[in-house]
Formats: sequence, C-alpha cells, structure tokens
Amino acid sequence: MKSLLFFLYSNATLPFKEQETTMLVKRTQHAIGQGGFHVAEIQVDRSKFRYIYDCGARNTKGLVEIIETWPSTDKAFDWLVISSFDSDHLNCASELLDEGFTFKAVILPHLLNADLFKYIFLRYITDDLEIDELTRVTKVFRRIIAGDFGRVLPGEDRDGITEAIDGDGLVSTKDLALDSVGHISKRSYKVKNADWMLRFYSVEVEAKDAIDKIFNAPDLTALKTTILEIGESLVKKVSEDKMQVLLDEVLTELKREVKMPATRTSAKKPAAQKKKTVKDILNAACKTPEDGKGIIHDYNSASLCLYSGPVPEPYAHRDDSFICYRTCNDQRKTRTLANRNGRAVGWMGVGDITFKNSASTLGFIRYYFAELALTGTRMLPHHGAQSNYDPDLAQFRLFTSTIPDGSLWVAAADPKAGGYRHPDGAIVAECALSGTFHLVSADPTTTLQEVIG
Repeated sequence: MKSLLFFLYSNATLPFKEQETTMLVKRTQHAIGQGGFHVAEIQVDRSKFRYIYDCGARNTKGLVEIIETWPSTDKAFDWLVISSFDSDHLNCASELLDEGFTFKAVILPHLLNADLFKYIFLRYITDDLEIDELTRVTKVFRRIIAGDFGRVLPGEDRDGITEAIDGDGLVSTKDLALDSVGHISKRSYKVKNADWMLRFYSVEVEAKDAIDKIFNAPDLTALKTTILEIGESLVKKVSEDKMQVLLDEVLTELKREVKMPATRTSAKKPAAQKKKTVKDILNAACKTPEDGKGIIHDYNSASLCLYSGPVPEPYAHRDDSFICYRTCNDQRKTRTLANRNGRAVGWMGVGDITFKNSASTLGFIRYYFAELALTGTRMLPHHGAQSNYDPDLAQFRLFTSTIPDGSLWVAAADPKAGGYRHPDGAIVAECALSGTFHLVSADPTTTLQEVIG
C-alpha cells in the first residue's frame, strides 16, 4: 500500500504547482477507527514544519498498518502533540517510536508532576484497565520522561516556556506580540515569514485536591504508597522488572478484602459483618455525595486543543486569501467535501473536550474567539459523542454558532465500536445545519486529505 503522504507530496495530485507558492499546508486525518491520527506539514519556501496531533486509538492495529508502510523520510517530525493522558490517547505513542518515528519535541496537555500522575493513574485503575494496558501506558510515561519523544513542551506553557523550536527555527513564539489578557499568549507559535500560527488551549487539572480527598478514605494507605512509589520510580528510571513488580502490587492490593464495621439488620438478628475489596473502597472514595459521580470523572474537560491556521487580526495586517482543496480516497465522497476560498481555512483539534455548561463553553470561545472565525475544518469533540454536552445540546449549538458558513465537521470514530454511539445521530444532525459532516472511520476510503495554498 502506498504511503498516504506520497499522495500529498505528488505535484500531479495538486490543483496548483507547489513551486509557485510561498506557503503550502498539507494535512491528513487518517482512517484508524475509534481514535485520532492527524498529520500536518507546513512548508514555507524550502523549510518544513511537521507535526502529529493525538495518536491514540481504540485498536492500534489500524494505525500500525498505515505507518509501517511509510518510508523513513516520512517519519521525521518536529512535534508530537498529545491531547490527553487517557490511556486510549497514549496507546499508539510507543508504536510510533518502534516504527522509527522521531520528534524534536512532545507537547503534553499538562505539566507532568507527581500529583497529576497519581490522578491519572487512579483514572486507569478505576476504569478497570488490565495489567497489560497498565504496563503499556506506564512505559509511555517512562519514555516521555526519558526524552525518547524529544524535549517536553507543556501545551499550556504555564512556566513561561517561550523558546523557539529547535532545528531550522521555522516556528517560534518570538514573532507574536504577547498581551496581558491572554490573546495570542505564550501558548501560541508563529510560522516565520508566513500568515500561519499554532495555538494551544487546555484547562489545568486540579489534581492535588482530588487526590487528597480520595486518599482520606480508610484502608487506602498501602495503595497510595505503591502509587507514589510508581511515580517516583518513573523519575528515577528503575528497571522494567521493578516497575512490573510495582504494577502487580497495585492490582493485588485492589483485590485485597477488608472487613467492614458490623451492621445489625434487626433487633433479633446478630450484626452482620461484610467484606469489601480495596477497589470497592477506592470507587466509593472517588464519588462525591452531591452528584454520585467521580471526583476524577470529568478529565475530558482538560483536553489539549490546537488551532492551526491563518493569523487573526489585529496580529496579521494582511488580507491573504487561501484555497483549500479537500479529497478523500473515495472519489464519490470527495464531491461532498466542498473546497474553500478565503481565510477560513484553519483546522482545530479539540480532543475529548466537554461543554456541559456555559462557563466551559464560553471560556473556550473567548479564548479562541478570533481563531474560530478562521477555522474551516473542525474536529468534533470525543468522536461526536452526545455525552460531552448538556442534555438539550444548548452548549453544542453555542459551539456550532462560531463556525464559518460552509465549514467541515469531522468525526474520527468507528460507529461499529460497541455501544458508544460515536458519532451520535443528534450531533450529526446539528452539524448538517451549520456545515458539512464527514466521518473518518476505519475504512481507508474515508481518509481526509486537505491541501492549502
């Protein structure tokens, strides 16, 4: 099977000649089923900047089948952008390294500290990940900390990291003015000598408070100690055998039975003493009495979002017009993917971000207010799931109201994946009211390719 990037690099497939343009943007949403694998290249004259946004999948087989056919020259990237620390957003990362991919930097959704690792690890064990999945995702953390993916750049840049990217310096923060209210902030990167930028957004996780509340529960001391040791071992780079022992200890501790206080069922019957596992106690500790939902259940709201597109006013005093050509591997479907002329040719990936209340929706819109008007291709949050919004979808309609007319909504999902309703019919119907909907599934013919010049 030919490399999909070969399609993008062939002048014969382009409606214009590459050598006549100052800037050329090529992006592909690959068909890997329930997951996300977005590859983009920004070329200015002879300089190139390449990145991958997200890399997770419900089943890694589809991604591996694609990337194992690529030549080594197509496997060198500047950035790997990971939208979430959830296991299904990390589970393909090691496959990329194993297949010979290289990155100058990995951009994480949050600063990876001890409290955050405990928080994320608790999500894994309350989500009932098996030992092989725990082992795999822990290895990804080990490789991130070891620098295997390149220098670590937190997406939020909360510690003021505003250095230029290594290499030819095509992307830098120094070309953008920073202001006091966060518009075009230190989370933004400008493409030099071009009308293009990349801008990140995420909500920081309040990990410490959540962890303290959970581990206040009795009988969780041993579990807490082992999880702490795992976090410390990641930094100390202990052997894989030692790490496996610690992971096994976690699962063994979760199964340990604890005698609960006796409860009398009636005046005549003696008190009955029940047993619960440490996992039962942990699950109860993770719930709040107010809503019965988990303290750590809403991690999706902290997904790392990325805008990649033209620089908005007033930071770009220019009126450059672009042409965006869209195709997929099924030419019958290509006819429905309307091309675009103008400046609204940007792309936005939003991971699994949730908009369940006006505060979260408006916070996102205020941050990206100028960029949303230039976003012609927008990924649907959480593969098009309805559960990311309020029941009557008022927040989703508020989200869709920001999209330019005639834009493209993309769901990277597998409708055949059991019982998830990704994408949901109600979401697809709403998308049709404000633009065109396209599903990128496990079917290779749904692969979306866009060329902007």
